Amino acid sequence: MVDSTAADSFERNRTADDAEAQRAARHAIMEIPAFPELERRLINVLGPTSEAIMIHQLVYWFSKPKMQKRWSAYKTYKEWKDERGLNRKQVDKGRKRLKANKLVQEKYGNHKRIEYQLDWVRLAGLLVTPVMGDQSYDLDDFEDEDFFE
Repeated sequence: MVDSTAADSFERNRTADDAEAQRAARHAIMEIPAFPELERRLINVLGPTSEAIMIHQLVYWFSKPKMQKRWSAYKTYKEWKDERGLNRKQVDKGRKRLKANKLVQEKYGNHKRIEYQLDWVRLAGLLVTPVMGDQSYDLDDFEDEDFFE
């Protein structure tokens, strides 16, 4: 799942201040309970989309003990399908939007794997300030009658 050489190069290619900001933002995000709080915040910001699911899964993996010092993770299409039920089209669309929003950097690896690196500072900023304006996707805002009419 992780190539330590590539993971270490991510931190080497940053300035000391940027690396420290990334560490601090990552730590702050890891303090948010994955369920339901982080998932809810991601949906509020990104909508109920494949990119929200993908970011949530990447944060989950980075919270694992063996990933604590890593900055990149590999995923294949099969892993996205097995772990979160996303098909190739959903993954491609999510990747495209995540790159456009500069939340993720990618690099192709061996064995059809893609190396993902989160921009923790940008993600932390988005979790505080929604990018979709005043639009909120909080499902608690709907009344049951809205769904059953």
